[in-house]
Amino acid sequence: AETLGWSFLAVIPYTEVSKTWLEQTLSAPELVIFLGVVQRVNNAVVDGCKQLEQWLGENGVKGGQIPDPGLLGTKVGVPA
Repeated sequence: AETLGWSFLAVIPYTEVSKTWLEQTLSAPELVIFLGVVQRVNNAVVDGCKQLEQWLGENGVKGGQIPDPGLLGTKVGVPA
């Protein structure tokens, strides 16, 4: 999570990537490789997650109240 930010864990499509696979199947070195691949092939998601993490704030990431719960809007470029 430190590689891509904690919000990345919230947007993983668990219908495609199961929590069990991430938490129990992958070793720590394999997880680092997986996160590196995600970052390399889908940088738009990484950028979106960083924006989500900024919007949530440190308290929101920890499960607390979101400082300014206005609408979150993001614009990311989609590779052609």
